[in-house]
Formats: sequence, C-alpha cells, structure tokens
Amino acid sequence: MTMRARFALLPSVVATLLALGCGGGSSSSTPTAPSVPVSFVPSTTVTSLSIVVFTGAVGLTGPLSAIAQFSDLHSENVSSRATWSSSNTQIATVSSTGVATCLRAGTTQITATFQGRTATVAWTVRDL
Repeated sequence: MTMRARFALLPSVVATLLALGCGGGSSSSTPTAPSVPVSFVPSTTVTSLSIVVFTGAVGLTGPLSAIAQFSDLHSENVSSRATWSSSNTQIATVSSTGVATCLRAGTTQITATFQGRTATVAWTVRDL
C-alpha cells in the first residue's frame, strides 16, 4: 500500500476511533474520544530535478520542462514554479515560466532550480 493510500484511510480510521471511544471508570461515565491528531500532512521533499528540452533552432520559441521527483516517489512538472536561466543569453533566453527563445546558433547551459535542487543541461541551438 502506498503512503498516499495510507493517508487516504486516515479520516475513516479517525471516525471509527471516535465512534468506538470509551471513558474510564464505571459504566455510567460519559464516553470520551481518544486523543487523535486533528490533521496530519506528510512532508515530502524534492529528491531530484531534471530538464526536458525541445530541439532548438534559430527563431523557435517553446516550453522547457522541469520535472521534480519527490521523496514519496511521485513526479511533478514544476516548470512554472522553477527558477530558470541561460548561461549565454545571446544563444537562447528562458522566461521565468520556462519558455525558451532560440536567438542564434551555438550552445548554452540551461539551468532550473526548484526547492533547493538544481538541474543543468547543455542545449545546442542550430541554424534552420
């Protein structure tokens, strides 16, 4: 059973515990609910980050993708939340949302950063 599935069961477990809760002492005492945390949000961390690029050619504009892998083993496209840069903005520029514009032929390093993880890829832009 996955971690996410286990947490999905939490509301029904809490409801069952509340329904079955009982107080101490005599049978005339009022039942009390067991002490259960009101909310539990599992924390996940980014374990790796990768970049997906398109085939660059002068004059083209298109999206780059930053894919984060999390400690709970799910992946997520975080392109719009990553910080982007190009090492040579005469070759290509990258917007804050990961949209790249190919300006002239050459190679540049594209970098994405998200939650403390950084990925860099060498990207070649070719003449049409």
